Amino acid sequence: MASGVGDETPVETRCVMRGASVVPPSPVHLGYRDEADGSATVRWTRRSRAGWRWIDGVDAPLAEEREAYRVTIATALGLRDVDVAVPSVSITAAERTGAVSVVVRQRGMFGESSAAELNVPA
Repeated sequence: MASGVGDETPVETRCVMRGASVVPPSPVHLGYRDEADGSATVRWTRRSRAGWRWIDGVDAPLAEEREAYRVTIATALGLRDVDVAVPSVSITAAERTGAVSVVVRQRGMFGESSAAELNVPA
């Protein structure tokens, strides 16, 4: 409850805390490269809660205990969840029989980021 100088009665407000300030921002710059064997490599760039300034021009500092991502790959064959410690994942040639949806979430100490999504054509 809050009360100001001009308030006759306290003002009651409700606030829902979602914890967005403690989870990593979603990855950016998702892209893919076709490989010679028909597979594809999907890559992305991580972001950081602690490094909004791009000091060295190379990489944002990691504000988490470790670098980790949860990747969900949706294909005509079904869903596949992959945990990776680097900002890339491979899609097999068999999975590329149709369009492929790749959803990436960076894992942090207090939760996962919002999703970043990329559609990879067959």
